[in-house]
Amino acid sequence: MSRDGQPLRTDKVTLQGILQRGYAAYERRQALPTHVRRAVWAILACRTAVRGGQVRACPAGHIDRLWYNACRHRLCPPCAWGQVERRLAKQKGRLLACEHDHVIFTVPHELTELWLANVEVMTQRLCASVHETLFERLGDAKDLGGKPGIIATLHPGSQTLVLHPHVHCLVTGGGLHAAGQWVAGRNGF
Repeated sequence: MSRDGQPLRTDKVTLQGILQRGYAAYERRQALPTHVRRAVWAILACRTAVRGGQVRACPAGHIDRLWYNACRHRLCPPCAWGQVERRLAKQKGRLLACEHDHVIFTVPHELTELWLANVEVMTQRLCASVHETLFERLGDAKDLGGKPGIIATLHPGSQTLVLHPHVHCLVTGGGLHAAGQWVAGRNGF
């Protein structure tokens, strides 16, 4: 029951439903840009007879179902959800097929002026230091005792574009032993 004693509605609230109830009145009061009108039209027409559709039936012919076409607009929640799911599935196929760690090496803020004065040299030294550190540390028998696989990328700034040089590394959770065989590492290092 709701606060006013009425039974609660169990209908699913959707963006399409909200637009169907209030968009026409809102559109009459507001001057909207063309791209907004197009987006709303796409969402309102999504999976309705307006967009057309097809009838799908089982081979025996006793079950028919009507499937309406989707709008595929990037702002339509059901359509965008499908696009996101497809993109995530594609990205999962690109993941490393082994255990790995994400390691970040950062240049101290005290060295940012030196970095700006010698960007090329500092970049080379940072990348060489990352390589040497990982290979020395993980080459030690106490840690891994082998050569890890490393994927590294240099980021010169933070997300807010402030100078913050750092290197992101994906480091395999195992490595190649001197004899060429794979050595499995421990969880994290």
